Amino acid sequence: TLGIAAFLENAKRGDILLIDEPEMNAHPASQVKLAELFAWMIRQGYRLVLATHSPYLVDHLCTLLEFGSLTEERRRAAIELAEKRGVVTPPVDTYLYSDEVAAYEFGADGIVRDVFNRAKGRIGWKTFTTVSDNEGRFFDTLLDIDEEARRA
Repeated sequence: TLGIAAFLENAKRGDILLIDEPEMNAHPASQVKLAELFAWMIRQGYRLVLATHSPYLVDHLCTLLEFGSLTEERRRAAIELAEKRGVVTPPVDTYLYSDEVAAYEFGADGIVRDVFNRAKGRIGWKTFTTVSDNEGRFFDTLLDIDEEARRA
């Protein structure tokens, strides 16, 4: 984040910042806050290019895209409702518009794939969630096996 601070101190609207793995050594909650910082930076007119392996960062960017699809009034209402439910919410000015985002996956096969669904304005969920979903299903299977063994 020191590099980001130095950039912000000297940058002008339209300047580009390239960041390779901004999530490196960051706690998942900090990665979410980084996504919000990046959205705020885009709101200020900076252009960002990120290379990440973080499902937390990508998932929160997806959330901020969905947040951006709402009117300002609906964003405020969503924050109010979420806070009533005890959900931690992003600041109201940290959202993304779909025309501000592009997302690509660099596959193990050497092929670069566009994973941004322009029709829905979302990053393709399968970019990382396939791995996370499989991990969760396998963990649930292990718990089910353990529970069956206890009943037997």
